[in-house]
Amino acid sequence: MTHLNPTLLFVCATIGGLSMAVSPYSEGGAMVMGFSPEDQQDAMYRKELLVGLPVMGGSALVASLLLTLVFH
Repeated sequence: MTHLNPTLLFVCATIGGLSMAVSPYSEGGAMVMGFSPEDQQDAMYRKELLVGLPVMGGSALVASLLLTLVFH
């Protein structure tokens, strides 16, 4: 037994999957890049990497910590 909470694992996997939508390397991120004007694509790429990914990673970490405290 791993003694890990299945609900916590499910939530972490869901948050991780949703966070890929802001990556320029994912399908959703590529669509955002593709539909943005050409003169804004470089700025959009940097914004997705430098703002989107840390925000999603931080929110996933906070959610994991809170759920661990609640369910543990």
